[in-house]
Amino acid sequence: MLKHRAFINIALISLYLTLTLYGIYQIKLAGFHELIFYVGFASYVASYGVWIVFMKLNPLSKAYAIAAGSLIIATQIIDYFVLNMPFASLQMIGITLIFIGILLIHQEARRISDKGVF
Repeated sequence: MLKHRAFINIALISLYLTLTLYGIYQIKLAGFHELIFYVGFASYVASYGVWIVFMKLNPLSKAYAIAAGSLIIATQIIDYFVLNMPFASLQMIGITLIFIGILLIHQEARRISDKGVF
């Protein structure tokens, strides 16, 4: 059951990040009267639906931290690879700290769920 739940969480986070980043990218690229603007907006709105499902399936303290931290990391990576934005060493340190925080939150939540609290 735990592996099944982990797979669902990874799928939801991946979908959330994809829809959010795609939506933001298209909104920034397009003019207000272009069709792609509305496609991006719809993608961004759909990402909130995925966010809500993820939040309902997990304890809020874990879910919010993982979703928000993952979005920050994904945004930095997309900025670098897609938009060719510079990548400073302080950003790498920040991403590393966020990633470590996400891992610690996940480990703590897993430890608690193994005890049967959640």
